Amino acid sequence: MAKNIKELLKKTKSRRRAEVELSTGDVVELYWMPLTLAEENKVREASGSDSRADAYGLKVLIAKAEYEDGTKMFSPTDAGELRNEYARKDVEELMLALLTNSGSLADADMKSAAKGAQG
Repeated sequence: MAKNIKELLKKTKSRRRAEVELSTGDVVELYWMPLTLAEENKVREASGSDSRADAYGLKVLIAKAEYEDGTKMFSPTDAGELRNEYARKDVEELMLALLTNSGSLADADMKSAAKGAQG
């Protein structure tokens, strides 16, 4: 059974990458590690009585989105600006990329997965 869990972790714990086209035509590239159950619970607890779906999505975006070099794309203090200064559609597209895990494997993880498949 332990072998199955290790194989599952190898396949699911891979950094993801997505390109999101904004309403301006600019493309934002973001990276993230898949959301774990523990992280999801932490985000839900932090949301408290704010049960709006966008509040949850925004917290996930802020917690998980990274640049290619692994630095955080947003800080918790960016929530107000993201909510008030940017087009709703653009912020929703970024949130959806993470929440639906719709990105592809990041290049380094693709190489690692290919190496694991070979040997």
